[in-house]
Amino acid sequence: MNPLRGRQIVVSSEELKNYPTNEYQHREAMILNQQLYCQRCNALIIRQENVLPNGVFFCSECQEFGKLTSESYLVSVKGHEDEEQERSLHFTWEGKLTQLQAHIAQQLQKNYQAKQSTLLWAVTGSGKTEMVFPVIHLVLSQGGRVCLTSPRIDVCRELYPRVDAAFQDEQVLLLYGNSKEKYRYSDLTICTTHQMLHFYQAFDLIIVDEIDAFPYEGNPMLQFALKNALKPQGRLIYLTATPPNHLLQEVQQTFAIEKSPLRFHQRPLIVPECLWYNRWAQA
Repeated sequence: MNPLRGRQIVVSSEELKNYPTNEYQHREAMILNQQLYCQRCNALIIRQENVLPNGVFFCSECQEFGKLTSESYLVSVKGHEDEEQERSLHFTWEGKLTQLQAHIAQQLQKNYQAKQSTLLWAVTGSGKTEMVFPVIHLVLSQGGRVCLTSPRIDVCRELYPRVDAAFQDEQVLLLYGNSKEKYRYSDLTICTTHQMLHFYQAFDLIIVDEIDAFPYEGNPMLQFALKNALKPQGRLIYLTATPPNHLLQEVQQTFAIEKSPLRFHQRPLIVPECLWYNRWAQA
């Protein structure tokens, strides 16, 4: 297995010879479409502000992930979907889903098999993580690749032991800015949304936990990177307790929407009621 499968790296024109075109895909790091754009983060390159003394342009938006210029190339391994093979998978989660959780988990699997993405709108404490375990198992057993991502490092670090315990036979990879673990190929990855900038057409399923959270919400760079990391026929699952209105409008035509108003104790959230008390000033 080529360790660069699903990754994209920045190389110079001199280094391209080390990546033959029969195995690797070469893309110019910047494309000219009336304007100049970065192919890693989709930033518009302001030529007057992002030019080196030698006349070469650079991207300042994603430079913390490695220098990228108009003379650079993005290199990735060519797709090998035909190599995906079904495999047996040991699912080691010992919990039990409630009736509603089991129904939603089944819908997530059906949606994936129907090539449809899903927004899971569920209250905090409803067990969203456990509800996605069956669809993760499905994708992995079909030879696919899964990523759980979140804008927040603490969420990724909290997800890791739970996912690792449920899929003990998998070498789960955890990636974030200052993580000690270095990149290695894995069929099951947990990472921050910023790490998506390092992937290209890598995952059959990307699950985004707390999609409404900062810094993903309202960040075109991270949204572009997420779509770039998804395989052409891949699917998305968005998890949120508080979807913004613009997200609901964005997905209503293309996503299935599953809802869970119940927390683990099987009671709905308390809805405040407005009561008018005429003599409040005398109370």
